[in-house]
Amino acid sequence: ELNKLWKIGRAMWARNLPEVYSSLAGPWSESVQRIVEKLSTSLKQTNLKLVGDAYSSIKIPQLSVMLGVSEEEVVGVAGREGWTVDTEKGVVLPQRARDERSLATNTEDQLERIINFVSYL
Repeated sequence: ELNKLWKIGRAMWARNLPEVYSSLAGPWSESVQRIVEKLSTSLKQTNLKLVGDAYSSIKIPQLSVMLGVSEEEVVGVAGREGWTVDTEKGVVLPQRARDERSLATNTEDQLERIINFVSYL
């Protein structure tokens, strides 16, 4: 198992996602299986957030590679994220997830600026 874990680490370092996901598939012993599942889930969530933040459109096969799922599963994942899927063109149109904390912080920053401006007058 150590060799397989090392292979995953090398593939992650090289950003070779297809090899990472194929290596994560196992088989694994029970104690290592939980860790590998968490790693796989974390990697998929990280890449999903990356796509939502960085892409205005992405081809379905490319997103499939980034998430380690089939192209059919990509359509379902994109739908759950509230993204638009154009199967005719073969693209997904992601939407950036809104971070509620950043909105509150921006509002607080704006309020502080207004207070400072009014107190200056």
